[in-house]
Amino acid sequence: MPNTLATNLSNLVIAENPQFKKSKNKIRYGLEWIISGLNQIVIVCLLVWPFGILPETLVALLTGALLRMFSGGSHFTRYYFCLVFSTIQIISLTIICVKYTDFLSSHNKLLLLFLLLSLLITMVKAPVLHKKKHIFNKDSILRLKITAITIYVIFAGVSLFFPYSIMYCIWLPLIFQSITLTALWEKIVLSTEYFINKITSKGPDLL
Repeated sequence: MPNTLATNLSNLVIAENPQFKKSKNKIRYGLEWIISGLNQIVIVCLLVWPFGILPETLVALLTGALLRMFSGGSHFTRYYFCLVFSTIQIISLTIICVKYTDFLSSHNKLLLLFLLLSLLITMVKAPVLHKKKHIFNKDSILRLKITAITIYVIFAGVSLFFPYSIMYCIWLPLIFQSITLTALWEKIVLSTEYFINKITSKGPDLL
């Protein structure tokens, strides 16, 4: 589990550098992000390598991960649920962008509207921190919001200089990430996790 490993590493850092004791939670949070990110990159790369869509997948993964790092968002309470869902999400979005580029390009105006709406959602809702909120003060939360908006604008702007398939691999993760900031998405995640837990806890009764 990234949380356990990050906690152990942060304890080691503090033991060797006591002057950073006040920043222990932030160090652990950063390490947890790095470990989780590396896990996801390795798994996603291994899964998409045979299909020849690795560059596009990495673009989608980088876009979503960087924005989420600062905007936050609702997610499953269990790490492995998050890992499986986000892996499926990134690969699915990439396949849609690569295989259905012509269809997406025929609906460019609609996608641009969604892109604008998702930017507005990010400006209003970010950052959504949930249980991590206690380690941030008002100034750091404001910095997270500004950084999230800046990343969104930069990625959306830079995407215009790439082929459509890559451009959509940037747009769709930006749009989807903004959805994770909404109360509706939080309800969907909580309901889905409750349903999965209810099924898996029954075990032999399902047979």
